[in-house]
Amino acid sequence: MNILYITPYPLSYDYGGGMHATANLLSLASSPLTNKIDILCPAINSELFESYSDKIAKVEIVSSKISDKVYSLLTFNATKIYARFKKVFLPKIKTYDLIFIESTLCGFVFNQGHSLPPVISCIHNVEQDYQRVNNKGLRKNFLSYTSHISERITLKYSDIILALHQGDLRRIEQIYGTIPSEKVFFHSVCTFNKMNRTNNPLISRPLDLLYIGGLNRISNENSILEFLNICWGELAPLGINLSIAGRNPGNTLLDKCLNLPSVQVFPNPTDITTLINNAKLFILPDLFGCGMKVRVAESLSCGTPVIGTQLGLEGYDDCDSYGRNVNDIKSMVLPIKQAIRNPEILEQWSRNALKYWENNYSFEIFESRIHKIIAATIK
Repeated sequence: MNILYITPYPLSYDYGGGMHATANLLSLASSPLTNKIDILCPAINSELFESYSDKIAKVEIVSSKISDKVYSLLTFNATKIYARFKKVFLPKIKTYDLIFIESTLCGFVFNQGHSLPPVISCIHNVEQDYQRVNNKGLRKNFLSYTSHISERITLKYSDIILALHQGDLRRIEQIYGTIPSEKVFFHSVCTFNKMNRTNNPLISRPLDLLYIGGLNRISNENSILEFLNICWGELAPLGINLSIAGRNPGNTLLDKCLNLPSVQVFPNPTDITTLINNAKLFILPDLFGCGMKVRVAESLSCGTPVIGTQLGLEGYDDCDSYGRNVNDIKSMVLPIKQAIRNPEILEQWSRNALKYWENNYSFEIFESRIHKIIAATIK
């Protein structure tokens, strides 16, 4: 089987979208059905795919120059990746047995007037919602509009849709209408950690509460600011400390934390696993739910219990066995207090977290699911 793999996400372990895309590509490469894969992407960490160099035939890297990004916007495409597809891969489209695309931002694949092999589309987020929440002004309106067009085309013409969880599928169908059930497979996130938990009991870990997220995203910044405004007045007097880690925190958050007791910020951390392994509890006070937060699976793999809102924990089941899933940010205070004061609760949640990760979010489970899906697609 020859596969054309297209992603607008850089292929790396550095962030959730990149990790999910990398896991998909590794799973495609490891399938016994796969002969060769051509790749179209904005960036790739080649070291991650060294063991499959015999199967990866061609890699096309899309330029990230500012001029290219402007051209992409003017032509109503979220990325310029479509131009490279049209020039390099479309002329030989009949040589592929399967096309696998990441996200619904690649709807251009279906607009070329050619018959295509089966297409699998993996949806990371409901893009219309995601772009609308995480952008401002004209960019917000423009990206919401263009992603809506691409998303509608992708959902209509893909042979198989990979949705992260039932909640995302419900939202997609609210916007675009019902999708035939035979087209949909649920395909949740994974992490590559191999039981990274340290041997120290949770009660001895130095960080009480840990939050990790891309702090350059409006939705994440607003969520942690709301947690500080609502909850920290009750938690700080108990001697609880909070660590906030993430990409490019803004001045609003940094200034806020300077004036709060026992709150520290780690901008652009290079070692997320060590931070998680040093935390008693991972918190997720999200005000926006879309896709699945990979950082939850990372926490579970380290045996770190999770307390979060329903929006933050969307897609994760059985949350009360390894933490708490609450209705709103204010409701996080009580379970945090109870857990920090009760080492037995923490240890039980930790054991359950490790077991749940192994059975649901390990790479081995993820890889097996992709193998079954592609076998069913090309049969």
